[in-house]
Amino acid sequence: TDLADSYRELIAGALEAHLSIVSNRTNDIMRVLTVIATIFIPLTFIAGLYGMNFQHQPEYSWKYGYHFALLLMVGVAASMYYYFRRTGVFVRGQAGPEMRGGRMVVPGTPAAGAGSRRGAVRGSARGSAPTETTRTAPTETAPPES
Repeated sequence: TDLADSYRELIAGALEAHLSIVSNRTNDIMRVLTVIATIFIPLTFIAGLYGMNFQHQPEYSWKYGYHFALLLMVGVAASMYYYFRRTGVFVRGQAGPEMRGGRMVVPGTPAAGAGSRRGAVRGSARGSAPTETTRTAPTETAPPES
């Protein structure tokens, strides 16, 4: 029975890990869909406002009213896309640090002394590949013997 309990716990751990991975993927997909919906909400409002066909809207008698409405919609969508792109909403797995080989890789953190908001890039401007900012994960140490 000990062997069966051990296998049951092993399978339960693997199932929890799988469900966690699926949940993280679902969260990433929902975040992107939310951003896309957020971009289209003001566009829908502008299209609804100009689609009411009132006679006394000043833009209807203006020669460039249609072009103004399209330009306004493109400008709003582009500015929102730029904002979301700059804040890292479209980057997959941007939620937190990642562990690699006992070292914690923190996305979007500058290296010591670097003023960059996007993360550290070490090496010369030509020819060398960029490296990520890493921090050593805390480990437990034994107290010193006296």
